[in-house]
Amino acid sequence: MGRIVILPDVVVNRIAAGEVIQRPASVVKELIDNALDAGARRVEVRLEKGGRRLVLVRDDGCGMDAEDAVLAFERHATSKVRTVEDLTAIQTLGFRGEALASIAAVAHVVLETRPPDAEMGTRVEVVGGRLRSVTPAAVAPGTVVQVRALFMNVPARRKFLAAPSVELAHVLEVVQNYALAYPDRTFHLWHDGREVFLYPAVAEAVERVRQVYGAEVARSLIPLALETSEGSVVGWVSPPDAGGFRADGMHVFVNGRVVRDRFLLQTFREGWQRYGARRPYPLLVAYLTWPPDAMDVNVHPTKMEVRFREPGRVQELIWTALDRALQARRPVPQWAPPAGASRRVALPEAVGTEDRAPLLRPSVSSGPVSVGPVGLPSAGRVPPPGAGESEAPAPVRSAGRELIGQWARCYLVVLEAEAILLLDQHLVHERYLYEQWTASPQALPTQALLMPIPVEVGMADAAFLAGCSEQLRRLGWQLEPFGPGAVTVQAAPLGVPADRVPEVVLQLRAILESAPRDPVAGWDDLLKTMACKAAVKMGMELSPDRRAALFEMWQVLKVPQVCPHGRRMALRIPLTRVHHLFGRTWSGESAP
Repeated sequence: MGRIVILPDVVVNRIAAGEVIQRPASVVKELIDNALDAGARRVEVRLEKGGRRLVLVRDDGCGMDAEDAVLAFERHATSKVRTVEDLTAIQTLGFRGEALASIAAVAHVVLETRPPDAEMGTRVEVVGGRLRSVTPAAVAPGTVVQVRALFMNVPARRKFLAAPSVELAHVLEVVQNYALAYPDRTFHLWHDGREVFLYPAVAEAVERVRQVYGAEVARSLIPLALETSEGSVVGWVSPPDAGGFRADGMHVFVNGRVVRDRFLLQTFREGWQRYGARRPYPLLVAYLTWPPDAMDVNVHPTKMEVRFREPGRVQELIWTALDRALQARRPVPQWAPPAGASRRVALPEAVGTEDRAPLLRPSVSSGPVSVGPVGLPSAGRVPPPGAGESEAPAPVRSAGRELIGQWARCYLVVLEAEAILLLDQHLVHERYLYEQWTASPQALPTQALLMPIPVEVGMADAAFLAGCSEQLRRLGWQLEPFGPGAVTVQAAPLGVPADRVPEVVLQLRAILESAPRDPVAGWDDLLKTMACKAAVKMGMELSPDRRAALFEMWQVLKVPQVCPHGRRMALRIPLTRVHHLFGRTWSGESAP
């Protein structure tokens, strides 16, 4: 007897489920695809425990009769493709016929559906890939799919599901993507019986951008609009001098399909970065239209990637659209905008108004830097290049060294008797924060803000941070909800400057998600990452007081050579090396 066998359907379905269904957000994505293909004008998503306990998707689409309701759970059973030729011009979101079969293979699924012209609907129950029952049901027109106990028969996969707050954040991103892709539909999300958001249908896509990101952000965006004989791209992109966005803020839709295609994302990024962008990612909402027969969406089971027959033509379309939009803007400033004036943050007037506020309120003595108890100071506005050049601050001397200034808005320049010393301003501050925080292994010391700072973090991050309140407390943060998609910062870790607080808060989710699962290694990694995000940045003009504070910090470091990640923070250039570069051999006596 041969060793090769044909796998039973239950095994095949479970293998397919591993490709298509990775977490509750995958379930939501597949079910929304089906709902929109069914003509739904309203989609409601309900979760319990981040989708670990329940994912429910309700739509008002065309529904199914009893025969189709049962067939929908069979692999490769679909109403959207009939022939091979259909695959070359796919116009629907779903077409593989794998979604319900894959979900039902690893969960307890109940489907209730009814066409609008039918008097009675149908209820189908499938558990672990096995049909349990098919019964008539008195239900409203449309379809409701309940998915319980996801990965009930795949304990390894269930074990690696994240905390409910993390899973909720992933679902939020999925639903928001579809809300942006289909502004003329209504999307409603609930979690544990609480309404998370309601996006009513709107006539214009820009109105949906306002719903998701707020009016302030929407006003700052630059419109994109270009149509050629081959295709078109319309949408909005943030100015190159804006900051604070992450990779998940790039939303690209191809013929109505939500995609995360590397080629498209990189093309938009490169075209945007050519205009002097200081940050890696823009906020982007782009609707690309391209002939279906000139691209392939059947690349991956998740249908999140596309392949174009002529990618160069697509790239040319995107770059031309960006060029026309961005060239019309005023010249991009050559210095970074104030960190406290991030496009997502509205700072109270009482905060961040002093140019010369010290970084951490250092003592004027030559001893260790002291931190005052009156709250976090702010660096305030970042002056443009040349500001303050006429200042003549008193030299800062300590232990045979003299701080003489800042070079290239990146390095502190220190003179020694026989050398010049360059200190990386970002790495010095990062190391200082890390050493201060590691001295408190249980929880970081917290300092209350004189004035709470509101920060718009987005719906997904707000939900994620709400579920991590205990971990954030250990890290020294006290955040309170402040309307949809926003929080107020009541307290921050001791040592974080007030003008850095908003940007660090915008990075908190990424910081927490990137930490290892090991409690010890994870805590240390969190401190390293947060210190890096909170430290003053390269390219930041520092007042004399802030330079002096950093200089004193460096002198009290336990490890003054490298940052927590191992990068060199100090470079010493001996006087003998300078003489050598000038072709001199000098013993210290007068020379011509």
